[in-house]
Amino acid sequence: MADDLEIDALIDRGLAAIDDQELEKASHVLEQAQKLAGPDHTRVLHLEGLLAWASDDLEAAADCFRRAVAKDPSRPEIHLDFAECLFSVEEIEEAEIQVKTVLALEGVSPEQADEARLLLAQLRLADEDPDEAFEALEQVAEERKAHPSFLSTRGAVLAAEGRFEEALHDLDRALEFEPHDPDLHYQRGIALEQLGRIEESREAMVRTLELDREDWEDLGEEEEPDADEADELRSRLEETMEELPDPILKLVASAPITVQGRATAQQVREGVNPRSIIAFLGTPQNDGQPGVLKGIAIMRDLLWTEVEDDDEVDGELLYALVEEIQFFFQRPDFVLGEN
Repeated sequence: MADDLEIDALIDRGLAAIDDQELEKASHVLEQAQKLAGPDHTRVLHLEGLLAWASDDLEAAADCFRRAVAKDPSRPEIHLDFAECLFSVEEIEEAEIQVKTVLALEGVSPEQADEARLLLAQLRLADEDPDEAFEALEQVAEERKAHPSFLSTRGAVLAAEGRFEEALHDLDRALEFEPHDPDLHYQRGIALEQLGRIEESREAMVRTLELDREDWEDLGEEEEPDADEADELRSRLEETMEELPDPILKLVASAPITVQGRATAQQVREGVNPRSIIAFLGTPQNDGQPGVLKGIAIMRDLLWTEVEDDDEVDGELLYALVEEIQFFFQRPDFVLGEN
């Protein structure tokens, strides 16, 4: 059996390959590591989990991380990767357990402890608890509070608390470090809109659209829906709309439905959210003036990023439809399951 130094050096090469997105090389290293140390070695399982995650097999990744922390619960880096993987599939409670495990471990480096606090803040925010999120951020060391990940997270927490001027300040600082991060532009657009700076908000959202589209093009998926696909999605939305109560259905029933890949820049400049699966085209209700709905657009590309299989499509369409009704017609009182 190889010694620990040889195994660690091999695993480190595999981790570096994943960081460089050289997944074929990482897979080759993993095979070597499994032969050298055995498939159940803690760090081998960690590498296998990271490779599965990088290959979008989140279920396999979580299984590897779970087995790795069970074999050696003293490794904070594995708990943190496990927590982030769980967070990506919205397993908030289990992810929080992993983060708090890190914070309870002895010998955790200050950097790892702050990474755990930052992730805890993100989890608390996702669970709609901005107060606890802010408490976690306050415990991060001062020297790391200028890091873009901290600034972006605090900006999101401040926005959730309605402190949009402060949020915008943090988001602008984060963008100085990460000007090509679409999430930062998106959060900035939301904050600007809440501050009444509509033109600036829409330009931020257009930039979000451009950067999201660049990411999508990297995957080689940019074709517009063909006629058959458009007809099917249109029909499925029409069937979904039948679940709406009559007073709400009357607001949307007569609007023509179109299907496209993503929003256009012009649509975003006119107020469409670049990350909405369903977009209402027209003039939203505002200042006592009724909303004027001219059309409904289904954004096919965004829909397929949110569902894992065809069985989830109808539910996702219904959820997106309700969100757009709440926004466009100023109906926060209308929620799923209520008439």
